[in-house]
Amino acid sequence: MFAAAGPCDIVIANAGAADSAAFGRTSLTQWNDIIAVNLTGTFLTFREGLNQIPGWGRLIAIASIAGLKGFPYVAPYAAAKHGVVGLVRSLALEVARTAGPEGLVVVLLPDTGERYLSKVHSDEWMRDNYLLDPAVTRVADVAPAKGRPVPKLLSVQASDALRESLTLIEKYDVNQIPVFRGTDVVGTLYDSDVLKAVLQDASVLDRAVESMMEAPLPVVSSDVPVGEVARLLATGTPAVLVRHGGAVTGILTRFDMLQFIVGGQ
Repeated sequence: MFAAAGPCDIVIANAGAADSAAFGRTSLTQWNDIIAVNLTGTFLTFREGLNQIPGWGRLIAIASIAGLKGFPYVAPYAAAKHGVVGLVRSLALEVARTAGPEGLVVVLLPDTGERYLSKVHSDEWMRDNYLLDPAVTRVADVAPAKGRPVPKLLSVQASDALRESLTLIEKYDVNQIPVFRGTDVVGTLYDSDVLKAVLQDASVLDRAVESMMEAPLPVVSSDVPVGEVARLLATGTPAVLVRHGGAVTGILTRFDMLQFIVGGQ
């Protein structure tokens, strides 16, 4: 890529990936994948980019508020972003020593703006930087911020075949699907249960969803503070269903809340 680009004035290491899991259930593969994209990717981009800059230029890394403070359930991501900040600092010192007496090295490490709250920030900026008060932010504010290409409420009927549910799980890469009987929530189908059963006996795919569903997920009103939802999710609940206008219309997972709090990539 760099060979084709030739000399560069500006090089940006912008690739990123995020995942969430309790620390004790984070696999080595998950750890390595997140570190490889977020930290090793920045290292490789900067190493090659530095050789492509003809005496003057800019190297830009994309970190995150997670590079300044830790967050639960995203240890690999936070570690990688802390590493990016450290990499930038170390590289700046190294480049400065070789820049010569007339050289100029400028390093900018923007913070979250926590020290400058007299400035006017939009709700989106405040939310992205974990500065919007969770006591007054409502579930309805979080649901529209979901960035993944998943329907607002992905669900199945209790009488549906597990085969149909597996198709949805694979298509949208979800971990759980609420199960309805008509308009009533009656259970939850987890991808791990389906996978385990299929590996033992593929014929289970022709059974009804209700034969494998677990207890329903908690249901919260769209006007409750997100702080209440965060507490629910922190106790082991993987997701909550959102009720609006008398009907269950959405779902919020741990990953959705983390995206909302941390601000995504």
